[in-house]
Amino acid sequence: MGNFAVLVYFKSLLISGVPELAEVIGQSAVEAMTSADSADLDTVRSAVKQAFSSLMRCDSSVVSSQISNLVKRLGESQQDRCKHVELTLPSRE
Repeated sequence: MGNFAVLVYFKSLLISGVPELAEVIGQSAVEAMTSADSADLDTVRSAVKQAFSSLMRCDSSVVSSQISNLVKRLGESQQDRCKHVELTLPSRE
């Protein structure tokens, strides 16, 4: 599976799972990505091109802010998972 095919496969997951990316590329590009029919490669190419163009033209302060938000969110998510893990050590008998 080529890189483009992988992107097509994960496009909806990428947009819905990373709200910070959606914030950076904007609502129009998000709608284009989520509504693009994966079977229609021309439509998908156009949507990916729009999203990439939006990302590249986005103000660097917005990108920086959203990266900080992503790192913070992922760090909090990791801490939450660690709180629910119990460590059971074998007894030394």
